[in-house]
Amino acid sequence: MVSGDSFQQTRDNLGKQDDTKDLVLIGPFNETLIMEEGPTVLKARDVSADTIWNSFNWNASNWDNIYSSGFFLGNATFGVLGTSKLGDSPTSLTFERVVNPNNKFICYFRYNLFENSSTTATWNTTDGQLEFTTSASTVAISEPVFKNNQTVFKATPSITTANFDGGRIWLKTDSNAWEEATNNVEHTFTNTGTVLYWKIDNQGDIIGTANFPTAFGTWGLETNPTEITITKLTIQYTI
Repeated sequence: MVSGDSFQQTRDNLGKQDDTKDLVLIGPFNETLIMEEGPTVLKARDVSADTIWNSFNWNASNWDNIYSSGFFLGNATFGVLGTSKLGDSPTSLTFERVVNPNNKFICYFRYNLFENSSTTATWNTTDGQLEFTTSASTVAISEPVFKNNQTVFKATPSITTANFDGGRIWLKTDSNAWEEATNNVEHTFTNTGTVLYWKIDNQGDIIGTANFPTAFGTWGLETNPTEITITKLTIQYTI
């Protein structure tokens, strides 16, 4: 009598080998995915100075007196298709609305949408972190992280970092007055507004005593910038 295994091997010699008996079966397993909804951003371009129609008197039969940057059909300079742009100097996009789910802004620094041009810290989108070095006192400033015609009364910043010694975080509304806040502590705004910004710097620890002039120069308070790496920033705000 031929065993089942031997019989199958004998039959397999007649065609492609059946290797199902060598398969390693893996049972079902569960996989958990954590997802966070990010901010919704609406940007707009101000064309009030780039159109031939009077933006302050719509539907009136008169032309705007500013025409150096717009596209004008039939114009020899600004209306040529195929050889020039549709207007030579378009205005930049600006933040019109920024809303966050559950009034909570979350940033992993994977993109620089909210990086203000005044930032001197390294907004590292490759590694997903905000970096401050000890070579000089550096600062990171945001674009609006909330803007929706609703008044912001309070905000709680939370920074994820191994070391925040010497670091400071500031918050402000469109009142344009920076107010120093404390990490993981709710801040009540003295100057409320409808737009929210944040700023972080690494001024460092203050060393020395009172600042006073001497014959050899000014001696006293000095700052020692610290190296800080931030991987996540959240701001829970109340409107």
